[in-house]
Amino acid sequence: MDSLNIDLRDDCLRILRVKDGSVVSARYSSGFSLANRKNAAERLTTEIEEAGGPHGKFNVVIPQNMVQHAILQMPAVSDSDISAILKRKIAKEYTGEDFTFSFREIAEKGKVRRGSKNVLAEYVDGKDMAECLSFFKECGIRPNLITSGLEGNLYLFKRLRPATDGNEAVVDIGSGYIEILIVNNGRLIDYEKLNLLIDFSEKTPAEETSGGDPSKIKIYKIIDVIYNSITPYVKASGDEALSRVWLCGIGSTLEGISESVSSGFGISAALLNGLNSTQRNGSIFSSLSGISMLHPSEKITNLLPEKIITRTKNIINNAALAVLAAAYMIMLFFIYSSIRKTEMNLQSIFNKTSAEAQAPSESDGGIYSKKREAFFRIISESPSLYPILSDIANLTPPGVRIERLEFNKEKSTTKLFIDASMAHVSETYGKAVITNYLSSLESSKKIKSISIPKITAHGPSEKTNYISVKSVYEVAR
Repeated sequence: MDSLNIDLRDDCLRILRVKDGSVVSARYSSGFSLANRKNAAERLTTEIEEAGGPHGKFNVVIPQNMVQHAILQMPAVSDSDISAILKRKIAKEYTGEDFTFSFREIAEKGKVRRGSKNVLAEYVDGKDMAECLSFFKECGIRPNLITSGLEGNLYLFKRLRPATDGNEAVVDIGSGYIEILIVNNGRLIDYEKLNLLIDFSEKTPAEETSGGDPSKIKIYKIIDVIYNSITPYVKASGDEALSRVWLCGIGSTLEGISESVSSGFGISAALLNGLNSTQRNGSIFSSLSGISMLHPSEKITNLLPEKIITRTKNIINNAALAVLAAAYMIMLFFIYSSIRKTEMNLQSIFNKTSAEAQAPSESDGGIYSKKREAFFRIISESPSLYPILSDIANLTPPGVRIERLEFNKEKSTTKLFIDASMAHVSETYGKAVITNYLSSLESSKKIKSISIPKITAHGPSEKTNYISVKSVYEVAR
């Protein structure tokens, strides 16, 4: 599925265009701010056009300062019950105001009482979400998914590392924050969001006066911020020990950061890159890479207002019903066409196997009608006879009249007795037609001759000579 994935975090703009599962465009630009809404809308619209235009599924990672997080211990009840409890808890913070929220289970965070479980709740102020949706509308976008950066990073990591070596950490280094995810074999173990007072767009006054390498100064600050969160897992033992750190976000582009983190904690460190391994700075697109891989059947936190999600589902369901209705009508048309074709074939068979060689006269019209009705009744009661009779009708030459058809079942075999006749003015011509008739039946794969046909020439009858032939066949299984 085609998708346009947009990340508005860190005062920069990241766009990932995916088509048929492959990335066709990865765009990054700094200095993007929603403070000047008009300029931001014009810039985003331009970037979208350059990335291939506003089509496909729209997935958006909203600015980190819009999303609040809380880890809460909840009763071990259904998701719908947890949702109701969370809604009441969060409502106390937003008294009289609207908000959107979602949650996911977090495997271990502190001690969990029996009959309880921990959940990580994410929620957004209703006014902020309304302004966000209004902004996207100005840009010609109707998002299918609005989520946080941690959701995309978590999904990407689970795809790239479904089986981990004990605990592994994903560290997203952003502008003004660091998000740490501890993951063990697909389970989210811990989450923490830390403040980071670093501006990656320019040198700070301290860096200007220190004379040191700006990148190294930033890296030391990053390690200092995450030290207290990472160290307990590094010192743990067994499956709880931290074996590796994966770095992503705009801070992961600092030269030498992987080596410094590895040296500082004594464990392996690498960049989390969801793009082609040769893609430069691919780790800054980690969250977008994750949500672009999302399968419709898999759960991810969607912070869109519930009424919009419901409306979208209704539109999809109505569209699906319309497609099903159209398919049903097409199916009915083909069924009708097939029935009509079968009726025409049956009519042809009847005409060829009728006891009359030509159209019946007014005197015997009643007999013709009765035979026709009897024929169709036999076919309707025994549909399996249709292919056999169809074959006989198609193989019988013009001028040959079927006088008698009789099926006789004996144990495991079914015999077919066929009597036919041919009126002629030349016996030589009549015999040639009869010979052709018998040869044609021999070519059928549905019946097999089991005796020598009996051919008899008859003298003039009503000024006409005719030849009769009686043959016996075995019906193929």
